[in-house]
Amino acid sequence: MFYFSGGCCCDYRRAVVVLNILGIIFYTISVILNGLTTSGLGYALANDSCSDFYVTLSDGTTEDVDCETMVIIYSVLTGIAALGFIAAIIGLIGALKYNVCMIGFEVLSMVLILAFSIWLHVSGSRTAAGMAASIAFSVIIDFLLIYPSVMLIMEIKSGKMSAETYKREAHSCCCQPNV
Repeated sequence: MFYFSGGCCCDYRRAVVVLNILGIIFYTISVILNGLTTSGLGYALANDSCSDFYVTLSDGTTEDVDCETMVIIYSVLTGIAALGFIAAIIGLIGALKYNVCMIGFEVLSMVLILAFSIWLHVSGSRTAAGMAASIAFSVIIDFLLIYPSVMLIMEIKSGKMSAETYKREAHSCCCQPNV
């Protein structure tokens, strides 16, 4: 069983399906917004109309960031979001087909995205407290997103969760499982 904090619960397969659908929506929006930003910056850069960006630091001073750096940053963010999108689709299909390898790919991708997120927080934070809080938040959220997938993999490998046993294992507090 997968338990949400409000007392609501569902089976791991249903949790993985729901979380991957939400991931597909989130990463679709992220790819579109990061891609539009990258192409807009690239267009401005190509036409010599891109001015540098000024980032305000925690001490009130500003730091100059050139346009080329911003294009690289948003290109990488678009790539990371595209990886998340692909992983969410593969994880969704894996949960629906009880495929351990596909769900495992999704978990591995989420761990890689978490590692990138931690690196981003370490390199971008101006204070130790801000860095620690950002990393802790990322780790907690990613753990909550990865946990159902890891547990589903364990249930599939143990034989507890399969197409044959899902009628017995299906559970949801918000709707009647239709199996």
